[in-house]
Amino acid sequence: IAVSSCRAKMKLLAFTDVHADSTSLKKLALLVRKEKPDLLINLGDFTIFEQNIEQVCAKLAKLHPIQLVIHGNHEDEGIAELMCKRHKWTFLHQKTALVDDVLFIGYGGGGFMTTDAAFVRWTKTIVDKVKKAKKTILITHQPAYGTAVDNKWGQHVGNQSFTDFIKKHNITLALSGHIHETATKSGKLGKTLLCNPGPNGKVFVL
Repeated sequence: IAVSSCRAKMKLLAFTDVHADSTSLKKLALLVRKEKPDLLINLGDFTIFEQNIEQVCAKLAKLHPIQLVIHGNHEDEGIAELMCKRHKWTFLHQKTALVDDVLFIGYGGGGFMTTDAAFVRWTKTIVDKVKKAKKTILITHQPAYGTAVDNKWGQHVGNQSFTDFIKKHNITLALSGHIHETATKSGKLGKTLLCNPGPNGKVFVL
């Protein structure tokens, strides 16, 4: 997937773990109107185990026409992909998207896996793209292990495979969700900025 434009800077609005909450959806709509982002990034768990998923997606579709989406542990991969096709969003699970000079890497699903062999295998196939990219954003539902965004009640519950990938490559920004206790928190892993944007959304300018 490749998109090109003449933007000097790109403004992103990322959100995660909305879980069909009407208050969060209203706050997202207000933030979109205020910030006028170039695109939205949905990090998954936008439903509660797919209840009323069509209605939830209809509300999300009103936010912005351009959205990069991964599924969380509350959505089935196939159903999430179907919703993306219906609303003309980009389903980014195990895919990359090049927007201007920014490479987006998407990997959805997961819960509390310590490592992910499928992620390791897949990312080996995109190493050349990562090396060539000027800026790279990693989009996952589960966070990287041993960081500010995976600390749940004093225990780190993230994924070591994600941490290893970030340490090995020049990742500008790593966005994740899943851990409600770390919503809105951010931190660093080397030079990489890590953030859980939470259900009300957060804006990033690259």
